[in-house]
Amino acid sequence: MELKFKLQAAALNSALDVVSIVPPRPITPQGGMGYLFIVRNDASGNPRCYVYSRDTHRVARADFAISDVEGEGAFIYPSNFVEAFKHVDGDITFSIQDDGTNRMAKYTFGANNAAESEVPIFDYRLIAGCDKELSEAETDEKKFSVAILREAIGMANPFLPKPNDQHLQEQYKTIQLFDASGQDGARADGNLFASNSVQAFFFQCDALKGRTLAIHGQHLPLVTAFLQKCTGEITVRRGANMTFAIGTADGREQVLGWVHHKAKYDKFMYYATSRDKIIMSVPKDIALSRLAYTKAMLDPKRDKIRVMYDHTNSTLQFRVLEGNAKAKDLPFTVGVKEGSESRSFECNVNIDHLIELFKGSKAQDVELRVAFSPPAENRPREVVMFRTIDEFWIDNAGKVVGGSGVAAGKEPEGAFQCKVTRFMPDKA
Repeated sequence: MELKFKLQAAALNSALDVVSIVPPRPITPQGGMGYLFIVRNDASGNPRCYVYSRDTHRVARADFAISDVEGEGAFIYPSNFVEAFKHVDGDITFSIQDDGTNRMAKYTFGANNAAESEVPIFDYRLIAGCDKELSEAETDEKKFSVAILREAIGMANPFLPKPNDQHLQEQYKTIQLFDASGQDGARADGNLFASNSVQAFFFQCDALKGRTLAIHGQHLPLVTAFLQKCTGEITVRRGANMTFAIGTADGREQVLGWVHHKAKYDKFMYYATSRDKIIMSVPKDIALSRLAYTKAMLDPKRDKIRVMYDHTNSTLQFRVLEGNAKAKDLPFTVGVKEGSESRSFECNVNIDHLIELFKGSKAQDVELRVAFSPPAENRPREVVMFRTIDEFWIDNAGKVVGGSGVAAGKEPEGAFQCKVTRFMPDKA
């Protein structure tokens, strides 16, 4: 095979920046790794170069325009040499020689093509592309706002267990978006859910309605990185073995695929807000400051603290009871919604879980809701359950707009309303 073509260094580097989201796996006995390049015409007959990276569970693809093409074909360029392209500007001319035994890529650049390099390449058959499976994927594709999906996944991450956790069922390692097709119908539609079996997270937005999606935690860092490189919308299609996300940046298409997994949530569960008996407005900065002090006084190997709510004075207070040190921070005043129960309470909580209730909130005054589950036959004590509800608007760039408490008829134009619930129970 003989192949020659010209490209722009900036376009090549942009494509490599996308596909390198998926670190290539070794393809030779010596541990050689690389990116698959395929030169062919696109659907409109224009010459393009398609670049792929693949590991055991994922694949990425990006492409760019090329010119002065002689021939067509494919080759694998070693990944350990691609860093050099970041230091090249302007045109690069590639010449590929592959006679089945000797395989070499030569490229020139600079004034009068004075700079010249040669790199040994690999047999293109050692890496499979994803074009066939992508073309055969379901036509019932779903479109997602990049800004909304990126925000939802980023906020859900702290509520997932580690992907290699061996103690939890597989569905807990997954973020899952529900539509109205399940037994919970419209109640579930548009909710993205994550849980580690103790904490729970819900991201509800009309922009997510009518769509389903499940992503295992092991793929989330790559999906997040991919979304960072996309603008506008992405299209999601489910293939025979992989789910594909197709996005664009500067008019160029880019693809990320990841293998399916079987474990998903069978039903959507969100207990009614009518169960919340105390509703507080908690200043976020003060709460996080008090929790930071309390955590600093806590033995690093422990996570349990005491939460004390005084109804008479409308205050919250945190206390360390375990470990070498004892500490009780200053109480601070919270707002209490009219109709809340006139009762005080104390309970133990996981301090890290409590911090997460406040940490990601967009509002500066966080709505903290408290419910009580009475003793039962298999549970001799009352259980205290906490959740925060955070409502805000996001525009297409992912920026929070309009502030909290936007009045009806004053909704920011072109923005999406989002409602985030973070949940945790007390700790025995």
